[in-house]
Amino acid sequence: MVALDGARRIGAKILVSGGGRCNVTHWQVTARDYAGSTPPAIRNVLGRFGVAETVEFFRAQGVEFYREADTGKLFPTTDSARTILDALLVAAREAGVRLVHPAAVTAIERAPAGFHLTGPAGVWQAARVVLATGGCSLPKSGSDGLGFRLAAALGHSLARPIVPALVPLVLPGDHWIRSLSGLALPCRFRLVSGAGKVTAESVGSTLCTHTGLSGPATLDISRHWLVSRVRDPDARLVIDWLPAVPAADLESQWFVQRMIMGGQIEPFDFHKTGFSFTILCGILRGHGFDGFRRVKSFGLFKDTSIVNICA
Repeated sequence: MVALDGARRIGAKILVSGGGRCNVTHWQVTARDYAGSTPPAIRNVLGRFGVAETVEFFRAQGVEFYREADTGKLFPTTDSARTILDALLVAAREAGVRLVHPAAVTAIERAPAGFHLTGPAGVWQAARVVLATGGCSLPKSGSDGLGFRLAAALGHSLARPIVPALVPLVLPGDHWIRSLSGLALPCRFRLVSGAGKVTAESVGSTLCTHTGLSGPATLDISRHWLVSRVRDPDARLVIDWLPAVPAADLESQWFVQRMIMGGQIEPFDFHKTGFSFTILCGILRGHGFDGFRRVKSFGLFKDTSIVNICA
């Protein structure tokens, strides 16, 4: 068996996964966690090599895992993706695999005895070929879309739309969320179709960045959102900044507090019901408010020409 790797750096995509820690799998994996094939086909794969088999495979290479409390992801105890890459390279050598690197394949043609592969590093003949090139997500790692072209040239069809998966979401340059760069908090994302139906949901840690949103919950919803932009242009992505508080409870709390603390029900005075001061300021700026201040208390029935935020 020969493994041809065309990337400039061996295992480049492994080394950047999980923020450099490489979350190999999840403590619990089901067919619902995957897309791109039928549930029965995915169940067959998981049945042959599931979480237990994955953990045991790496344990045989001296790699132990720990479970991240809030996500359930399994990381190597070294917190280093290099540990995973080294284990895979050792296992490949022990299995008798010959690794050729860098060795990009630019064309695959059918031949009488199998396949004819060509590239800058040489020519190969193979009885069977497995394409494992990834998508288009990280060109410098080798995931540059070449695999799609090779598959299509061999007569395979591509399931469209082809979109990135598990990626951060980029927001317009003037979006108020970008002003909260560095803020991390739990959120719930809901993808709502043009017809008003919730079609996908993710809950978990969310990170506001200088370009938009990232973090586990963002990455989990990204594929659904990007597909919907092609198939359902009227779909909306809704963010719940207080996922632990039911919407009805939140609305009633705000109504009562505005009545008591501001002497009114119009939204000029706010109490930070569950919100941090930073996120509430961001929300207000995003809705056109630029004159507000932090106060210790409102006092009863005192109106004001600017927005007060009770600490």
